[in-house]
Amino acid sequence: NASKNHWLRVAPKTRFGAPARGAVVTLWAEEGGRHQMRVIDAGSGYLCQQEPIAHFGLGDRTSVFRVRVQWPDGGISVVDVDDPAVDQVLVVDA
Repeated sequence: NASKNHWLRVAPKTRFGAPARGAVVTLWAEEGGRHQMRVIDAGSGYLCQQEPIAHFGLGDRTSVFRVRVQWPDGGISVVDVDDPAVDQVLVVDA
């Protein structure tokens, strides 16, 4: 049943509060496990636009081990969460 699946949306923001276009967001659901990666971009076609949020489907998982944001300038932010709330938007500031 898809309505019972969990998710986490990550919104990387610049120091000015704008969407961090070009940022790469990586999520690990468990330590040493597989990861998912998303790139925050503006869109992929003429006159198109894309929401500047990385959406991760977690299935039946109810926690996340680590979220890492690599900023367009090459800096990296790591957010370790012991018992995160899923089904939310996590804002990560530069």
